Amino acid sequence: KYLDEKPSAKLVDAENLRLAFSKIPFQPAATNEVKASCHYSHKCHIYTVLRSFLRFLILKGKRRPTELAETTPLKPKRKLPAKRTRLRAAAFKAVITFNQTEQAGRLKFETATMDIILRLGAQVGLRKTEIARLRIDDISLQQQLLWVRQGKGFKAREIVLRWDVAQSLNEYLTVFRPKTESLSLLVTESGTPLTVSGIDSKLKRFVKRWIKAGGNHFSMHSLRRSYADMMVLEHGVPLPIASHQLGHSSPEVTKLYYEATVEDARAHVAHLGRPEAAPQNDHAAQRESELEKVLQSIGDLYK
Repeated sequence: KYLDEKPSAKLVDAENLRLAFSKIPFQPAATNEVKASCHYSHKCHIYTVLRSFLRFLILKGKRRPTELAETTPLKPKRKLPAKRTRLRAAAFKAVITFNQTEQAGRLKFETATMDIILRLGAQVGLRKTEIARLRIDDISLQQQLLWVRQGKGFKAREIVLRWDVAQSLNEYLTVFRPKTESLSLLVTESGTPLTVSGIDSKLKRFVKRWIKAGGNHFSMHSLRRSYADMMVLEHGVPLPIASHQLGHSSPEVTKLYYEATVEDARAHVAHLGRPEAAPQNDHAAQRESELEKVLQSIGDLYK
């Protein structure tokens, strides 16, 4: 009766129990299309149903109360996370140079489009969905501003553009972008808007050529992590500003995007304490200059 009243209890059958609790690999029959591997979330659902049924039996006095505590928690198999790739300023400059010099039968329009995709990812910090939704009227080159109308979670934000990114966008819009009625920033050669899948496929083809030339693999999200790295660690941009530019809900999320290295620590720490590295304010420098002039005039009197 209990199992009949629970729709999720239909998961409790011999095959699912074998999938969830047995270490013996499950081999379905030829007529059965059940997958040979059971996903952890599916196992967890089955396990939750059985624990709920066990609580029901305890309330009815059919089982001992201690049996619920004796059940072993279901834990997923831990796998090592994928290595997070990122590009620093020098590596990204090499990628941009490769895109501009490596033609291989590509049109100048394709090169310019790829340049904008790379810059919007690594130098603006946009997601590929945000790039696909960008319109021409979302950009003000004079003010160096870009508006994201529909970011993650349908959140809008205003982003300040780097000077070199604004110049690249201006060149793309005035020279390379086809004349079309579409207001989308990135379009195909025929003038239709470039979709998310189109951006993804273009980037994957470019990365394959980059790897073949001796470069390392990177993805669109790698470019966003690269933006956090370059902004915070290389250019010293405050964390709250970098978090706003990336569209994160909290600076704590942005901390997961960049990774400090020994070279970063050396650049910011190694020079501290050196006398020649001590900053000198303008007032002290001015007084020192005036003192040198006075001493010079006194020396001229005794010549």
